[in-house]
Amino acid sequence: PIASVEDEVVRLAGIARAAGTFGIVCAGTEAAAVQAVHGVALRVLVPGVRDAGGAADDQSRVVTPAQAAAAGAAYVVLGRMVTAAADPAAAYRAAVAQLGAPTGR
Repeated sequence: PIASVEDEVVRLAGIARAAGTFGIVCAGTEAAAVQAVHGVALRVLVPGVRDAGGAADDQSRVVTPAQAAAAGAAYVVLGRMVTAAADPAAAYRAAVAQLGAPTGR
């Protein structure tokens, strides 16, 4: 039996690492655990990123861009956070700011 979602994600990440993959996709809620075990050996892509208070839609475990960055995500999928926003450009800039990345022009 699976002890927890986090334990299973870390276990599967280990299998992926052993197979020689560059990285994995996992929810932001498990990203820190993967990073704690695998460090830079596995890059983490986090989908389901939402603005604070934003609708989760079909995602069950969402995080903000700041939470994803703090958990060690190398990549994030902003998706509906930007595309469904009233002002997509402003939503993108806000997400980039939360990630701590330069916004460019």
